[in-house]
Amino acid sequence: MSLSASAQQMDVPKYVAAKTGLSMREKPDANAKVLDKIPYGTKIFLIDEDGVWKDIITEGLTHY
Repeated sequence: MSLSASAQQMDVPKYVAAKTGLSMREKPDANAKVLDKIPYGTKIFLIDEDGVWKDIITEGLTHY
């Protein structure tokens, strides 16, 4: 059984590249409330993407 490209990508860690951190929003909308910031260099995993919005997971929490 082979994994889809997106399922395979989920296993590959990414790292926050924004020096000011990555804003985690309540929903995928630029005007949505910022719930938290993930610091520069933090390991994250991509679990889904819809255009420019990425659904990620870090430390067991899911964010946009």
